[in-house]
Amino acid sequence: MAAGHIPEARAQADRALRLAPEDTDALVLAARTALSARDPAAAERFLERAVAGNPSSVEAHVMLGQIYASRGDLTRARTTIETVAAKRPDSAAARTALGIVLEAADRPSDARARYEQALAIDPAEPIAANNLARLYASDEARTTEAIELARKAVARCRTTPTSTTPSAGLRSRPVVSRWRGPHSSAPSRSIRATRRRKIICKESGAR
Repeated sequence: MAAGHIPEARAQADRALRLAPEDTDALVLAARTALSARDPAAAERFLERAVAGNPSSVEAHVMLGQIYASRGDLTRARTTIETVAAKRPDSAAARTALGIVLEAADRPSDARARYEQALAIDPAEPIAANNLARLYASDEARTTEAIELARKAVARCRTTPTSTTPSAGLRSRPVVSRWRGPHSSAPSRSIRATRRRKIICKESGAR
């Protein structure tokens, strides 16, 4: 959110909260505005109300997990996202966000499993595809899969450049910084393209 739009967004959030103080969308909007204003403590309070009132909101839980992760509390971030993932077996976004947190906690095998679950739910989920491609790229037996996933991630971003995906706020690293393996001397074009752009794309139906 651009700095010049923060007062307008705050006014909109305030109006929404006056009309419906515990409405999930209003609380999430207020939290986004607070984060844009660099007030994570206020955002945390809004999101805690949102998850208390709507335990199935993927967006609210992932945003709250993002706040915890940003201050280094990866355990709390993980448990927060695991809670909503359990309630929303249909949510690829929740599993993608969980994978990102698990990677940050240096648990790549567990992260890979979550990305695979996300893609089983939504084969076009771009962040999961990007991150799983990067993890597969370290295994020369899975280079073909890594390249195909990277291509899917780039293609999805080209068609959906604006982010509303809950997991997009969490750190999504590019595919590979260097290609290793006797069967390929350089990254594929798809992987190089994915490396150059941050995978933050729109996903519908995430709430």
